[in-house]
Amino acid sequence: MRSKQLVAFLFPLLLLGLSGCGGYYNQAVQVEDNGYLLLTGQKFEGKVLVLDDEQEIHLVRDVKKFILQGKNAIKIQISAGKHNLKIFDGGKIMINRDFYISTGTSFEVAL
Repeated sequence: MRSKQLVAFLFPLLLLGLSGCGGYYNQAVQVEDNGYLLLTGQKFEGKVLVLDDEQEIHLVRDVKKFILQGKNAIKIQISAGKHNLKIFDGGKIMINRDFYISTGTSFEVAL
């Protein structure tokens, strides 16, 4: 008889303990939906970048340059997706290219 009483006592405690384990952990992570356009070369003077037929970016005065593997480089953050890149040198178009950029990746163009 004692074993039945023990089971009758322990069974509700076991169910109560298991019901407390039913929770879950949920974490939200916000990821930037951006990639980068990386321009490399030796001479940026006189060159103008136009991305998606919008704002003109003068590659000397409007951006900050750095050195990457012995070359001048410019890194511009852009939204992920399809883009059109035009680079003008002295008013003449030297690059006209469509490209797709994924989140967190870079698209490199050598000038």
